[in-house]
Amino acid sequence: MRHILVTLIFLTSFASADDLESLDLLNNRLSISVPKGTKNEARGQSIMAAHEANESETRLVFEDGEKKLVVMAWELFRRAGANYKEEVPQALKHWSESESTPFKVSTIGERITLGIPDEPNTDDDAILYSAAFFHHEDGTIQRVAVYFNPEFHKTPDHCADLAKKIVGSIKAGKRSLDLKAGDRHLDVLNEGFQMTVSVPEGWTYTTQKGVDFLVHNLEKVSDFGSPSASIGVYIGGHPGYHHSRIDEDTLIKGTRKAALFGEPREWFEYSTKDSEGWKGLEIITGIPGIDDYWKTHIFTGGADEKQRDQLLKIISTAKIEKRAEQVGGGNGGQDR
Repeated sequence: MRHILVTLIFLTSFASADDLESLDLLNNRLSISVPKGTKNEARGQSIMAAHEANESETRLVFEDGEKKLVVMAWELFRRAGANYKEEVPQALKHWSESESTPFKVSTIGERITLGIPDEPNTDDDAILYSAAFFHHEDGTIQRVAVYFNPEFHKTPDHCADLAKKIVGSIKAGKRSLDLKAGDRHLDVLNEGFQMTVSVPEGWTYTTQKGVDFLVHNLEKVSDFGSPSASIGVYIGGHPGYHHSRIDEDTLIKGTRKAALFGEPREWFEYSTKDSEGWKGLEIITGIPGIDDYWKTHIFTGGADEKQRDQLLKIISTAKIEKRAEQVGGGNGGQDR
């Protein structure tokens, strides 16, 4: 009798895991089918760190007793270029190397390129079963992964089948990225004011919210596989330079002049002995017209002088002005 009850509980658990419903990913950039009862739970962060913006990263969690299923999704802020079909298997190969197991690569429909581990890495607490890139109908790329904990992995065939169903259900959502040239309005934690930055075509932004600070991330949507270009803007009371965390034996540090808030400012320019041409740029300063407690730490960098000049030109447009009416926070207010 006890054996029968255990079997019934076991089968009921499977039924609940296979009963799927549709949820949004990345603030409605994608939709995906996951077990009913799945919750959107951001990754845990320390009190000194900010959660990733939901427009950049989504974490969905399903729990059934001791079994746990996690779906992770990332907006890559990349678009598929002419060589995407050749580049995406290479990206899956790099991903497989980080998981210490080769992937079998296949496609689902026209938009999903799927990597399935030959042998799931059971040494991990989160065991990867599916790694996928989604080619959105607007040309951009998102990344999705399905993980199971060791307790769920005790039924590997079921994990593999469920993971494939979940990934195969991915569809484009209703929200698109606003990539038009124009002003982006960044919250400065003051009810009456905002920081306005003018960006070229092809740029978007997200906002990470900490306990008492914000980090805005302005990012260029470039071709898949190409170097990134971004500008970070911290707003808070306790900024810290990135270059100060680099070992002095490898740090190469200097300064350069560049405009900010309409005035020439001195920025730190830094690299390391093995940075291969990349140099970081950062500055910590007060915010004009705002309480002295609040500071901004602006940081960026590039692989060559031309790129660094372009990034400094963008952030030189920053100005503090009265808050625009009906401006939302993060990409929720900028993207439609």
